[in-house]
Order: sequence, then C-alpha cells, then structure tokens
Amino acid sequence: MTRFSTASTRGKSFLVSEHEGHIQRVVELSRPGGPIATNAPTATVNNPAWFRSGPDGEQEPRGERNALHHQLQREARDAFPNVEQEKKAVVLAGPPGAGKSTVRKKVLGKDDDKYLVIDADVFKEGLLKQATSDGSYESWIKPDAVEALERETGTTFYPMELASLVHEESSMMAADLRRDAIERGDNIGLFTIQGVVVV
Repeated sequence: MTRFSTASTRGKSFLVSEHEGHIQRVVELSRPGGPIATNAPTATVNNPAWFRSGPDGEQEPRGERNALHHQLQREARDAFPNVEQEKKAVVLAGPPGAGKSTVRKKVLGKDDDKYLVIDADVFKEGLLKQATSDGSYESWIKPDAVEALERETGTTFYPMELASLVHEESSMMAADLRRDAIERGDNIGLFTIQGVVVV
C-alpha cells in the first residue's frame, strides 16, 4: 500500500507518495554541497586510504584500491570476449534508463559482441558491491546525514542511490579502460549521459 504525505510548493499543498518523497530527498542530497554530491567528503576519491594526489594534481588510487580497479576493469573486459581490433567506436548519449543498451544492440546487430562496452555505471555497481561486502559502505561512503534521515523517516537509502559518491572514481576507471582499449585498437561502445566523449 502506498502512503502519501503532504508537501508544499509556493504555498500550495499537494499529495506526494512516499516513493516520490524519497526521490526528492535523494535529489536534494545530491545537489552541489550536499552530503551525496559527487565531491562530498565521503566520496570515494576523498578517502586518503584509497587515493593520493599525483604529481599533476589528479587523484591516483593507492595499492589495494588500484588492484580493485584492475580487477573490475578486467571483469568488464572479460564480459566481451569476442572484441575485435578494427578501431571502430559507437558513442551513445542519454540519461540513465533512456535505452542506450537497447539502441546499441539494434544498431550493431550481430556485431554487438565485437565491441567492448565501456559504461561507468558498471564500475559504480562493482565499487558499491565491494563496499557493501567489505564494510566500507557503512564505515566511509554512507554520510551521517543519510543515516540520520534513515532513522528519522524509517526509509532505507540503497547503495545505488548513493552512486554519486563513486561517480568520480567510476568515471576515472572508465576513462582508463577506454584509453587502454584505444591503444589496443579495440572496437568500443561508449555510454555517456553528457553527450561528449573525448577519445
């Protein structure tokens, strides 16, 4: 059964389902300066145990984190064992859930398995799965503000709702895999929400 609460905007009240209210909270928390913004203090790239600043000022993963990157990148590559080296690329842009995977399969048809698909969202899922497994999701990634909201509202924030906190790291991993694939001459399929990919 869906419960409804009252919300207001510009003095007008209306009913908002709990689900919609939860989505609104996630959006609010994700705004710049918010506790789950991409550059929030608990974003994975801000963990000094996992990252250090390189000579160029870019964040570089430390030992075990670097090994995790390589493992997840290897898994992403192994998911497409028939990739050919024809130096071709397909770039698909659109918001999450817009159907980029479906379009890719329609466009490439029988050649779909000849392309290495590079999608930062796959790395987000892998990073968050590892974090829930090793306890770092609770001990580092999930901000106090989210824990307080969970207690206050009785709702649960699921790991993928906090994916913005692994956004920079997953983008870094996708860029590294893309660079390696281009050097090998792999056919690649790139997903982006921004519509701009520098190769």
